Amino acid sequence: MNKRSPEDVRVLVVHDRPETHIDIIESRFPGLPVGICRDRSALDAMLTRFAPEAVLSFKFNVNEPVPHEAIFACESVRWVHVAGAGIDHLCAWDGGRTTLTNSAGVLSPYLAEYVMSAMLMANFGFPRYARQQLNSEWVQHPWRPIEQRSVLLVGLGRIGSRVAERAKKNGMRVLGVRSHDAPAPNVDKLYPPDDLPDAVAEADFVCLHVPLTDRTRGLINAAVIARMKSEAWLINTARGPVVDEAALIAALREKRIAGAIIDVCDAEPLPADSPLWTLDNVVITPHVSDSIADWERPMATLFCDNLDCWLAGQPLENVVNPELGY
Repeated sequence: MNKRSPEDVRVLVVHDRPETHIDIIESRFPGLPVGICRDRSALDAMLTRFAPEAVLSFKFNVNEPVPHEAIFACESVRWVHVAGAGIDHLCAWDGGRTTLTNSAGVLSPYLAEYVMSAMLMANFGFPRYARQQLNSEWVQHPWRPIEQRSVLLVGLGRIGSRVAERAKKNGMRVLGVRSHDAPAPNVDKLYPPDDLPDAVAEADFVCLHVPLTDRTRGLINAAVIARMKSEAWLINTARGPVVDEAALIAALREKRIAGAIIDVCDAEPLPADSPLWTLDNVVITPHVSDSIADWERPMATLFCDNLDCWLAGQPLENVVNPELGY
């Protein structure tokens, strides 16, 4: 492919707040034809009228996801970039006609910060002291330094690798589960996926960092949870359905594991009648582990870097395999 100029590519930005990042695109590519779609009701007409070649898809709002089926069906669209890592919410697409890229890795340092904070909080017993404070209870509990603890990272992609690095710097023993056995920096022991039950049995913290696919749905099931230590914590910042929620609730109720820190759930928002809200060994955050201030800007920067490659006819970063889903 010959190198093209920005004027040759029409880009549609799908976002309810494009002012958070549009200046990055405009400054990087003066003269680039950019269309902006702020709400769902205008998307179909915008796709037809503007006929974009590339789409940068953020979101409309938390309760109105972008209907990507309309974008993939648009005849002019050849490249879609999703401003997020997970693509389990997308419909199927024709990989031969449309290239899909995502933003995996962009926010991995911040997700790692959340996970380390969660482990430190649980290790010191802050959830228990928060409950005691509500009841005006002054009760002291012994605790062990984090450097005496072990963490199992289920998934050693960009996020899991960042957590491994931070955990190792804190003196933790780091275990990992992934499908290939190439050496993993900062990981003391590596397990294949089939040995997941044996791996969780060694860990004080089990942290999930896998995409949601047919293979990972229900990965943390009753049998796996049954192998966890009684003092172990489960930390999920991946996707809710990676965990068998009913099995987890049963284990938490019966105190078969110490607790869970949950940022993602089967249904989001988490229904008001979910038992997870009332369990005293659960900490819930509303899918905020990667919600850093100005998160749109690094996403837009990655899109611009990829647009440079697109214009130059070079391979893009973070291309998603339509068969594997990542």
